[in-house]
Amino acid sequence: MRCLLVAMASQRGKTDNTIKDLLSKSTSKHTECPRDRSSPTRPQPTPSQGDKVEEEAPVTRSFIETLFLTFHDDITSLKQEVACTIKDIHRKLSDVSQRVDTIKQAGNAKEEELEACRCERLELQDQNADLNYLLKDLENRSRRANISIKGVPLHADLDKLEDSMLRLFRHIVPALADKEILLDHTHRAGAHGSHKTF
Repeated sequence: MRCLLVAMASQRGKTDNTIKDLLSKSTSKHTECPRDRSSPTRPQPTPSQGDKVEEEAPVTRSFIETLFLTFHDDITSLKQEVACTIKDIHRKLSDVSQRVDTIKQAGNAKEEELEACRCERLELQDQNADLNYLLKDLENRSRRANISIKGVPLHADLDKLEDSMLRLFRHIVPALADKEILLDHTHRAGAHGSHKTF
């Protein structure tokens, strides 16, 4: 019983002193000088002969109940501490879970923004390619002798005029693509009263 109580006391640091104080009253060592079996009436040695004699206190029911009550209080306190620790861990896990959800939502929003940026970049690349093509085309046209048609009336229907010009150019150069033909309606030339344009 004493070994069991001491083993249980070692599991709780703050009860060591209490248990040791209680056990010190009843677990003191008792050393006796053995009697001579051949002489039952031989007197036992006295402390003056160098042997230490101590009396052992009896282990009573109240003493055991006191120990168990002490252990019960310690175990109850330990359970409360463990419960508080577990509750704190659950709270922290809940906070971490909320933070993870927030980060996921922010990440999804960033992915959508990144996808929109990619689409916009592709559109800008296409526009840049078109502008580069037009720039090169204009540079090439500025080096060539462009065809000028003079005497077009100012009040002429430009849509019909452009269609007529396109048919004319296709007739002259059948292999010429439509995108290679650019028609520009220039400013009025001549006197203010003139109804002719270049």
